[in-house]
Amino acid sequence: MEARGEYEALIARMRNWCARRDRSTSEVERKLQELGMGEKDLAKAIQQLTSEQYLDDVRFTESFVSGRVRIKKWGRIKIKHALKPHQISDSLISAAFQSVIKEDEYEENLRSVLHSKGWRPGKDLSYEQRQKLLRYAYQRGYESSLINAVLDDRGFA
Repeated sequence: MEARGEYEALIARMRNWCARRDRSTSEVERKLQELGMGEKDLAKAIQQLTSEQYLDDVRFTESFVSGRVRIKKWGRIKIKHALKPHQISDSLISAAFQSVIKEDEYEENLRSVLHSKGWRPGKDLSYEQRQKLLRYAYQRGYESSLINAVLDDRGFA
């Protein structure tokens, strides 16, 4: 009977933890394993949290992408790499990109990132300055074709 009480206590703890912010299934699995839940109960706990809507990988992925694009101004490449430890599928990531990222906002984020490093539209850049901006924007996760288009001041189609 005591094992049942421990299970319920862990589920209550996970409900509280998941209610604070969206969590991925792999995060919750790791946490439950750290707290000592056995493999048999783990699948049952994940199913229960999912059915109670405390756990939803689609919602987590969209929330993650939204925050990284709008607040941190990350590019798609960096976001995709950051989602890999959460074991989110490529199809789920692509769907989140399509539903969350607006192309004009995304390009404006890149312009803002480049502007913070001294880039101004129409300004002639030396080879070294251009390479520095390219590396910085690429490190932030933006695609090289978009970076080149913005630096050439062509926009992006």
